[in-house]
Amino acid sequence: MSELWPPLPLFDLFREVREPLGLRPDDYHLLLAALDRGFGCESLDNLKQTCRLLWLKTNDRRTIDYFEAVFDRYVAQNPPQTREEEDRQPGDGSSTTAITPPAALRPAPTVPRPPKPPPRPQQPDRRPLQTLGALREGDPQLHQTSAEGYILKPTDFPFQPHLARRSWRRLRQIARLGTTGKVDIPATISAIARDRVCLTVPLEPKRVNLVELVFFIDRDGSMVPFHIPCDRLLATVEAKRFFRVEQYYFRNVPDRSVYLRPKGAQTKRLDELLPSLSDSRTAAIVLSDAGAARRGYNTPRVELTGEFLEALQPWVRSIAWLNPMPSERWLGTTAEEVQNCLESVGGAMFELSHEGLNDAVDFVRR
Repeated sequence: MSELWPPLPLFDLFREVREPLGLRPDDYHLLLAALDRGFGCESLDNLKQTCRLLWLKTNDRRTIDYFEAVFDRYVAQNPPQTREEEDRQPGDGSSTTAITPPAALRPAPTVPRPPKPPPRPQQPDRRPLQTLGALREGDPQLHQTSAEGYILKPTDFPFQPHLARRSWRRLRQIARLGTTGKVDIPATISAIARDRVCLTVPLEPKRVNLVELVFFIDRDGSMVPFHIPCDRLLATVEAKRFFRVEQYYFRNVPDRSVYLRPKGAQTKRLDELLPSLSDSRTAAIVLSDAGAARRGYNTPRVELTGEFLEALQPWVRSIAWLNPMPSERWLGTTAEEVQNCLESVGGAMFELSHEGLNDAVDFVRR
């Protein structure tokens, strides 16, 4: 006879708040570990506080109110059972009431772990010493991407980070704004030669790149396999070289608002963001497969994406869409129709590759 698994504690609650709070399976495992160690089992308030500490990544009041409302509704639908325990001390007539969570709230029994194998003798570190060149500012360090310790090399990406950095540097719109605080020697000499006196010392003008880069990045769903390449691409953008660099995130389609972080609940409405852009300086860069990864066609996604592009176009200088899927995979999918929507508003779609990035930069520069 097969043994039935006990219900997972608070799993329905986790499923309901997972997408709004940007949670991952690891966040649910953290809650299981906390319950297994006795945290959150004293009372409902203690349980709510434990969930808040583990799942809420922001102090935003609206997010906190949303979570508490969902939690209270969940508890109302799954009321805990109470039992009266007689625990009287001599001369004390009080009784204590303990809360027994229902089966859906009690942690599942833990399975004993097998004994750990004896530790292997440590091998001496044979990594070469860092040289001066290795200590200079360069590409961000690559971390392990699997349990086997496999590390992606720069050659494994569809673009070379140092070449991508050079491509971004070609986006320039130089203007003189303010001063550097240093004396302009040639201007000072010219003033003395002309007026024989220099009452006001001229200062060197500050050269500023007025180009603004605003990224709209598709996260989760079919874009999960492309998180690492997209993050590496964003790391090649040197914010100090531009007047403004901002990143916003969405899931499938940027509807009425976008997220401020890849994993979080803080949002910004598009009707607040778009007026802050510049139709002469801002380049909008969209990172998304546009549905090509699933090789399907989604009419509502096409319509919503078209509405977003039409709303974005009047506020920016240009729109370039970088698609991590090869161009031949766009045919017959949502991405092909999104490409047509882009062209109708003066934008263009490019592959997320070295050649595609160069073409996108040239498109923005024109």
